[in-house]
Amino acid sequence: MSAKDYYQILTIAPAASPEEIKKAFRKLALKYHPDKNKDGLFTREKFSEIQEAYLVLKDKTKRSAYDYQRYTQNPQRVYKPLAETAEEILQSSLLLHKKISLLDPFRIDLDLLSFEITDLLSQHNLNILQATNDRVINRKIIRHLMESARPLSLHSVVSIVGLLQKIWSDDVLIEKEIKKFVHQIQFLHYWNKNKMLIALVIAVLFCIAVSLSGR
Repeated sequence: MSAKDYYQILTIAPAASPEEIKKAFRKLALKYHPDKNKDGLFTREKFSEIQEAYLVLKDKTKRSAYDYQRYTQNPQRVYKPLAETAEEILQSSLLLHKKISLLDPFRIDLDLLSFEITDLLSQHNLNILQATNDRVINRKIIRHLMESARPLSLHSVVSIVGLLQKIWSDDVLIEKEIKKFVHQIQFLHYWNKNKMLIALVIAVLFCIAVSLSGR
């Protein structure tokens, strides 16, 4: 896949919605369309680049794959030394939690967030946490990552919880906290999925109640 920054090409944020991507593409396509310009090669190359970016970012599967590649090739990540202790992993989880808590939940790059959490739960890090087996540290890491994962989809949360299972061992307290957390995410998932229908049913019932009370 191309190493080009498609978000920069379309002048949008990595957390841009499908509508924002489409709007940016239309604006730039109109500006750089070869039929409307006389700049020759530059215009054609620019227009082709814009089309390439749009074709990837408009497709959910291609965009996810591109975002993952973009994340893994980030120099700050590539050259980041591997953790050597459980304390280092704890510190990384705390920094991620603090960063996410300061962001607008509606503007978070969810794919990037999912990658960051999964990266913290890499096999290398899991091996360290399992070998150290420090219940206090593991609890803190799990709590940091659960709170960081709140904006994610139910599917992503379930995948992350699957990784967390490898370090909570027989900790009954943290297991209860994780189950409660998953139930909260499930509730939000089904609420967001059906809230329009629920609102419609409530409105109909309210109208019926008003009608009956007026008789």
